[in-house]
Amino acid sequence: MSEELQEDDRIFLEQAFTLAEEALNQDEVPVGCVFVVDGEEIGRGRNRVNETGDPTRHAEMVAVTEIWSKYGEESNNLLKKSVLYVSLEPCIMCSSAMYQLGIRKMVYGAENPRFGGVRSVGSAEKYREENNIEIVAGVWAERSVGMLKAFYEKQNPFAPPEKRKTKTPKLWSTTRPFCSVITWTTKSPLSTLAVLQRKTSAVNVLSIRQLNKKPSRSDKSADQKNYTYYVMSLVIVAIGCTFAAIPAYRIFCEQTSFGGLTQVAKDFDKIANMKKCEDRLIRVQFNSDVPSSMRWEFKPQQHEIFVHPGETALAFYTARNPTDKPIIGISSYNLTPFQAAYYFNKIQCFCFEEQILNPGEQVDLPVFFYIDPDYVNDPALEYLDSILLSYTFFEAKSGLKLPDPFDPKNRPSIAPSPDKVPEKSN
Repeated sequence: MSEELQEDDRIFLEQAFTLAEEALNQDEVPVGCVFVVDGEEIGRGRNRVNETGDPTRHAEMVAVTEIWSKYGEESNNLLKKSVLYVSLEPCIMCSSAMYQLGIRKMVYGAENPRFGGVRSVGSAEKYREENNIEIVAGVWAERSVGMLKAFYEKQNPFAPPEKRKTKTPKLWSTTRPFCSVITWTTKSPLSTLAVLQRKTSAVNVLSIRQLNKKPSRSDKSADQKNYTYYVMSLVIVAIGCTFAAIPAYRIFCEQTSFGGLTQVAKDFDKIANMKKCEDRLIRVQFNSDVPSSMRWEFKPQQHEIFVHPGETALAFYTARNPTDKPIIGISSYNLTPFQAAYYFNKIQCFCFEEQILNPGEQVDLPVFFYIDPDYVNDPALEYLDSILLSYTFFEAKSGLKLPDPFDPKNRPSIAPSPDKVPEKSN
């Protein structure tokens, strides 16, 4: 892909990667970008989320702000003719903004499968924008991925103390002194005995001599049995952890809002008595996705709604099975930006529940939610007035195994009506 770039494209993309490296050195997610019109740079930016405490200060947003402060009302026309060079596929927020601004072309490095808003997760159709942006993707992708790995491998000083990485001693560093003593004893038992006698005042010489004694067959057999028990115990523990990992991870995410999972509202007295914040209005956008293997039609009934913190709201999704076979589906959800997920509370939802749709059947799926009034007191969310709630439906490969209504074996038996008496056979 990079061989197809013109020389000017290489120069400006290199500048975007330089800005990404600068962000990495400042403990920010390594993303940098440059806006160019007719071969001249009009704005640039890098991630400044940790530096400013503002979750919307992504590289693209920083650059657009710079362009507006420099060119004023002329910025609209300039951006429509601009080319965006960015080191990583823009997120949903930034991609939606680029489509609304109507830029001409976008050149970016690695794709972002989880949060990318150009092709990975979002698209122009999902943003309901008619602007057709020319996309050049996957340029110097390995370089972009390498910087991301470097960021996630090092300690983040802006992370909360409970989420920071802790260094644990390696196994070799903790066992090396013991292994050294054993090796030394095997090679030179007399010198080992002398050293131990000099350094320890209460050493039993007879017990030290046991180090040189060859183990008997019974000792070897006992050691082998113990070793077998240890290995079997580790295998059983590993299997148990495998089965417990998914529900444990889900509970962890629901309690901490890690990964964009929202809270589940259980305190209904609080809901009934909470006060609506009239001076703050939040835009909640809705998104739907299905993988290529899922044959349902799934979409939100509304593109967005506006909600005050402390106010309940009801939204609907529609799912339809256009095939000629029953399909069981199960959904998962995600909310971005992640910082807002802690305050987003679902009262009723259809996520993580298996749904069966018969051929041609269509259902409306409700989402009843509210945004906690404490949302307005979080300084990190002071300028964040737009959030995105996304649901994805997957086909349940093995689940409830509900009976097929079209299978004759599952049809209920019909008793004869009272007015029809069966004829007696002669």
